[in-house]
Amino acid sequence: MKKKGIFFILWLFIFSCLCLPAASTQAAKKVTVDVMSQMRFKAYTGDGMVNVDFTYTKKGLVKTKFVHSPDNNQIPQVKTTYTYNSNNMVTYSEVYLDGKKAAAVTYKYNAKNQLISRKTSSTDGPAIVITVKYTYKKGVLASATSTYKGTQFDPTLTTFTFNKKGQPTKIVMEGAEKSDFKNIYSYKFDKNGYMKSQTYSNNEGKGTVTRKLTYKKGKLAKYQDTDKAGSNVYMDNARTITWKQLSVPASVADLIDRQQKEIINTIIHYSLLLGNDYM
Repeated sequence: MKKKGIFFILWLFIFSCLCLPAASTQAAKKVTVDVMSQMRFKAYTGDGMVNVDFTYTKKGLVKTKFVHSPDNNQIPQVKTTYTYNSNNMVTYSEVYLDGKKAAAVTYKYNAKNQLISRKTSSTDGPAIVITVKYTYKKGVLASATSTYKGTQFDPTLTTFTFNKKGQPTKIVMEGAEKSDFKNIYSYKFDKNGYMKSQTYSNNEGKGTVTRKLTYKKGKLAKYQDTDKAGSNVYMDNARTITWKQLSVPASVADLIDRQQKEIINTIIHYSLLLGNDYM
């Protein structure tokens, strides 16, 4: 369990939690929104399918995410719970591995409701603490510095470039101290705001991950990633999506839409650098 705990807490950092913006105050008007109830894909190792089940708060924000396989008990069960403040921003989350608490994440914000720090701590096995501190320029996320206590990883510095729609177009991750480590990632999105490609370059080479998006009745029904370079392992098993509708306060409708897109937009390095832990 200790070895699995070490691997899991490092894996958790790759999928660490997303900062959600505060929702504006509006009248208590209700609207109907679409949210995912389940995502399914074939297991990467072994047989069977993997289910990702979501539950939601009364406001329509993700309350729990449960990753499990109904027909392959060799695949670990991972459950994540989320707690929000009155501004609808994540303040705390817990991750359970096969029913046992494995990690906890805490978040701090500034007066503008911008995430300024995120701390991930292991709660099982060796003590590992991953701290990320964020800086902003003209109200936009500019950089993140990460430190890894209890691991052999050196501190890293990540810088961000966004387009006018608030979508990340370029992300650079490198050693915060003197190092030749440097990864560069660029992204493109379709007209609906879903990621359709990622190009990357690092010390080992370059490549492009393309995402095939399949719509049905105006909703995203399936997506599949392919790494054209063939040298990196990506989640290339097709993922099918089941949607449901919720009646929620109009004040959080845009926030819910963003949260749902962030879940789907996850590509490995994209989630690592922006801090999206929903997938």
